[in-house]
Amino acid sequence: MINIYGNSKWGQQMSRQAAIDKAMCKPGYTWNETLQRCLPAYVGPDRATQERIDAINARTAKPPKNNVPEMQPEAPISEQAPPQQAAKAIAAEVSKRRMGK
Repeated sequence: MINIYGNSKWGQQMSRQAAIDKAMCKPGYTWNETLQRCLPAYVGPDRATQERIDAINARTAKPPKNNVPEMQPEAPISEQAPPQQAAKAIAAEVSKRRMGK
C-alpha cells in the first residue's frame, strides 16, 4: 500500500496498481504492465443485466449442428471419365487459360 498524501495524518492508502493508474492514465483506464500502455477498465454487467443477457442468449440459441459430414454420392464408374480423357480436358483448360492472357 502506498500513502498518497505523504503524511500519516490522512492515512489514505491505495494499492500499487491504483497509484500507477492515477499517475499514468486518465480516469476509467488502467495501466497494463505487459503492453506498457493504458487500457479501458472493464467492469462486467451487474446481476440483473447478466440475467437479461442470458435469457436473450437462451431464446436465440440455435440447436447444435449435427457434426456428421454429408456424403456426396459418387458417380457410377460408367459415368466417370477415363484418366486419359481427364488429362486431355485439363490440358485443354490450361491452354485455353493461357490464350486468354
